[in-house]
Amino acid sequence: MKPGSVAWITSRRSSSLTAIDGLQLCRKIRESRYSPDIKVIVYTAGMATPEEAKRAGCDEYFLKTDPLPKLRDKVRQYANARTVPPGV
Repeated sequence: MKPGSVAWITSRRSSSLTAIDGLQLCRKIRESRYSPDIKVIVYTAGMATPEEAKRAGCDEYFLKTDPLPKLRDKVRQYANARTVPPGV
């Protein structure tokens, strides 16, 4: 993942197709050298609580029942604010 990226995490703990859940993925992102430059947005059906997401290092938490424009506006805010170093 490049600096200035926005990471999308959908929590699917019950899925047998994924090796790790969304919060584990968030923790791995936060452990990476790019962590300060990556914004992590959790978009979940409620399998994780806002507190769990925050402890994992997520920047934003949205339920799938939240109004979609609210999520869209947050993504736009992060996308418009991103700065990518030259050569990346």
